[in-house]
Amino acid sequence: MKSRIGKALIIAIGSISLFVVVFGAITFIYYYSQPLPPPKVTTASEIFDDQDNMVTTLGGVKRFEVNLKDISVNFQKAIVAMEDHRFYSHHGVDLYGIARAIYTNLRNGTLYGPGGSTITQQMARNSYEFLGQEKKYSRKIVEMIVSIKLETIYTKDEILEMYCNVIYMGHGVYGIESASKLYFGKSAKDLNLSEAATLAGIVRSPGYNSPYVSLEKATKRRSIVLNRMLELGYITETENKEAKEQEIKTIGLKTSKKNIDHFRNAVMKFLNNDIPNMPSSINGEELLKEGGLKIYTTMNTKMQEAAEEAVENWGDQEKHDGLQTALVAVDPQNGEIKAMVGSRDLNQSTWSRVFAKRPPGSTFKPFLYASAIESKQYTAASILTSEPLTFEIYNQEPYIPHETNRDEYYGNLTMRKAIQKSSNITAIALNYALTADPFKGPWSDNLIDIAKRLGIKSQLDRVLSLPLGVSPVSPLEMANAYATFANGGYRNEPYFIKRIEDKHGNILFENRPYKEKVLDENVAYIMTSMMKSVLEPGGTASYLKSKIGRPAAAKTGTSENKFDAWFVGYTPEIACAVWSGADDNSKKIASGGRTSGYTWSYFVKNGLADVPVKDFPATNNLRTAVIDPESGQLATSRCENFYTEVFIAGTEPTQTCELHPDTLFPPIVDNDGDGQNDFNFWDWLFNKNKDKKSNTGD
Repeated sequence: MKSRIGKALIIAIGSISLFVVVFGAITFIYYYSQPLPPPKVTTASEIFDDQDNMVTTLGGVKRFEVNLKDISVNFQKAIVAMEDHRFYSHHGVDLYGIARAIYTNLRNGTLYGPGGSTITQQMARNSYEFLGQEKKYSRKIVEMIVSIKLETIYTKDEILEMYCNVIYMGHGVYGIESASKLYFGKSAKDLNLSEAATLAGIVRSPGYNSPYVSLEKATKRRSIVLNRMLELGYITETENKEAKEQEIKTIGLKTSKKNIDHFRNAVMKFLNNDIPNMPSSINGEELLKEGGLKIYTTMNTKMQEAAEEAVENWGDQEKHDGLQTALVAVDPQNGEIKAMVGSRDLNQSTWSRVFAKRPPGSTFKPFLYASAIESKQYTAASILTSEPLTFEIYNQEPYIPHETNRDEYYGNLTMRKAIQKSSNITAIALNYALTADPFKGPWSDNLIDIAKRLGIKSQLDRVLSLPLGVSPVSPLEMANAYATFANGGYRNEPYFIKRIEDKHGNILFENRPYKEKVLDENVAYIMTSMMKSVLEPGGTASYLKSKIGRPAAAKTGTSENKFDAWFVGYTPEIACAVWSGADDNSKKIASGGRTSGYTWSYFVKNGLADVPVKDFPATNNLRTAVIDPESGQLATSRCENFYTEVFIAGTEPTQTCELHPDTLFPPIVDNDGDGQNDFNFWDWLFNKNKDKKSNTGD
């Protein structure tokens, strides 16, 4: 009986063993015969600022691949000593290591403890998704087979190089190069023995052994690594002692700055071809999956930081709860977007309002005045009217415009003063006068033409009220249009991606800046001069001049019903547009100057803090004249108020003030622009008598 049971048991064990051997052989043959693709390592793409400094990463994981020759020999020895000291003698699987692991697991009463994985196995596990990370013997067997095959395809140095680039090193970074920079602020090739041993000691449990988590544990792990290296003959007693005596000096964890995230968000949208009027021409989604891109942007880190702070510091947070803000700044000289913030909080909304369209309010008026100056029918001194007016329109109800304060009128005022006061009625009256058939329309042809030339790409309605900003446009469009004024009439196409390279350095995308002369430089200068008045006493944003401390031109804007508050302005160095409001028009907002204006001034002051102050350069074909603001004519000695105005040569007034005539003395002269009459009676009398003698001597 016992012999029969024993015989059956032997047969059963033999059958099971045969099954295991046959199954194992079939499994080995199957997986070994399958084509093995190259190990796939997804690396993060790097984003660089306008100075080519790497500022953040995008997609993938924080990993930067390096060649083995660029990895310190100290680390190569340390990692082999700790993870797989028979690495150079086995063929992908260490049978001694497996036997030791099984024995240890059985002693500990577990089936799934440490598995004696070689460096090749760890590399395979981290490079092939199909292997997974589950603690199952079936997965482990497949991993071994893949590792054996890898050893027939790659050299030991190639496998070690791949391994060093994929291992997780804690705090979200992968690979020795990223780890070296994270912990010690240096490249992997520059690691000394102490640093190399410290990093090798992290690998098995980065969450516990990182010096940022526990310096004490990191120090103990370093000692273990150094002792193992000594035991294997990789280092001497002296080297071991000296390395242990060194203090572990890390550079400290650096938190990601939120200001970079807004630009990062825009880069992601660009790669996904999700930016209006900015086609990327590449398959960004697939490229991000591959990783390793180098994305060179136009972002100025200091300006971006100032932009983020400006939006964060915008007024009382509770008072503005539910309202959003967008800020974008463009370099007038080349169209480079230097800073952009698309929302008040990226955690709540990743939608960038820099590219969203909203009614711009009175910030659209300068385009009308530019068309008037360009026509040479009007000058900055032309007298316009702010009084109750009714405009008869064919087949429509009469249009009756109002000033912001509905019962307030400014009377007669110069074009400069109309911009300074942001008069609605004068803008409508001027647009009406510039229309070929003001009764039937279409209206705003001149305005639309110049707006398009300056860079407005959105659809604009041909209505009489267009100068009041009734057609939605984006902050980027407004910033770039104003940048054209700052650049003397030259328009650039705005962009924020310079070029994109793959991980091999091949250029996948490169922006080709485009510049075009769209406006006479003299018109641009006069518009700048008039918009500088907005920041002067009596202007709608006069309180901001002292806050920025440098010459600037700007315009405030508030849409009808006060759902949108705008401030668009520029210095010689930067043009910036700020929008504030509720996405769903659920809340009204204060005027553009009082909300967006403060954000704009904070940005300009801090973003240009290190930039020397300079004024807008005057153009060549300009003339100045002293003007009476009531008549728009040459001021006489009887004019109580006068100022110096700038004109395109040939458009300056020649008629003296008819409201304050003076037949005895010539018009007032203000040579230095200080608002004082520089007329010299004796010089005038001498020259007058000299002229008389000359005339009678014929």
